[in-house]
Amino acid sequence: MTSGDSAAGTVRRFLDQPRRMLIGGQWVESHTGEALESVDPATGRSLTTIPRGDATDVDRAVRAARAAFESAAWREISPIDRGRL
Repeated sequence: MTSGDSAAGTVRRFLDQPRRMLIGGQWVESHTGEALESVDPATGRSLTTIPRGDATDVDRAVRAARAAFESAAWREISPIDRGRL
């Protein structure tokens, strides 16, 4: 197996995994459970599916981000460490 074959296999395994949204540090399904197809523009082939977020998902993400932003723990993290996170 060549390194190209290995990389292609790694990418395919990654793309074949179920996709979720990261909200509040948790991998979650979209509120509706709907998904969008991601298509390779060069070939027109489907690459994978991704969650189709809606207003409820946006609201969940905004609430989680606000809570993290306002938490004392976030304020105490250095900018360098925030960048790493």
